Amino acid sequence: MPTEKKAQREKQKMNQRDKVLRMTPEQLKTWVNDNLIRASEAMEITEQSKPAFNQAVRDGQLEPFYSNGTGGGGFGTINLYLKSEVEVYAGRVRERRQRLLKKNE
Repeated sequence: MPTEKKAQREKQKMNQRDKVLRMTPEQLKTWVNDNLIRASEAMEITEQSKPAFNQAVRDGQLEPFYSNGTGGGGFGTINLYLKSEVEVYAGRVRERRQRLLKKNE
């Protein structure tokens, strides 16, 4: 991912975090319910398999907004993604699929 886009995405995340820090507990609950999704929900939106989604995360195409845990001891890491970022990424996935389909026709 180009450095400029990554810097822009980081700035957007910082702005979101600043907003979240000023919320009341009730506002925070509403914001979390409206804006954060689990990996399983993100995979549904992107229409990707778990391996494909995990590869996108490893490659930095999509980053968790919140991540906590070690992944060991029987408990996995909790990753939550900004729904808006997942939707933008899903659009890129659809465009890539369409280009591949046209190329193979």
